[in-house]
Amino acid sequence: MSPGSHASGDGSFGRSAGIQAGRAALLIVVAVLIGFVLLHRIPGAVSVGTPSTGSGFTLPTVKGSSSTPTIPSQSSTPTTSVSLRAPSSVKVLVANGTSTAGLASRISTALHTKGYDTLTAVDSTVHPTATIVYFQPGYGPDAAALAGKLNLPSSAVQAMAQPPPVGNLSTAEILVVVGPDLNTGSSTTATT
Repeated sequence: MSPGSHASGDGSFGRSAGIQAGRAALLIVVAVLIGFVLLHRIPGAVSVGTPSTGSGFTLPTVKGSSSTPTIPSQSSTPTTSVSLRAPSSVKVLVANGTSTAGLASRISTALHTKGYDTLTAVDSTVHPTATIVYFQPGYGPDAAALAGKLNLPSSAVQAMAQPPPVGNLSTAEILVVVGPDLNTGSSTTATT
């Protein structure tokens, strides 16, 4: 190797590299401090809490913007809003899944008085142990609302079975297969 192609043996290269690394670290620290100071001194800054601790940090507002950014805390739960169709625009077919004659007709009449567009009641091809409210795609929230009017649990609401448990589903968007839980001897269950 030729002399001068490597660092000299006196350690000056190591000292020079160490000094440069120290300067770089100092510049980074200074830049972070300047950024921190500027963020806290901007007039009109918005304080926003961090989701995990609730402690605040600051975001500047955008000139000309009238809205304030918000970040929900971790304790808040997101809400979704689903608009329900008017009962008169929901076609409901009630099918009797019990051996009690006329039960589906009574429930269908009760739902009709609640404003639903009910079709002529039919018999079910299945006999469930509890009432099931089946729905076509897009009608899940409406089926849940109908189940609530029948005082049924949310577990009673299900996507439409394939094939449906009736001979002809016709144009129904919701199918109520009445089980023994709605067999009270009158239609009061559906109207309360």
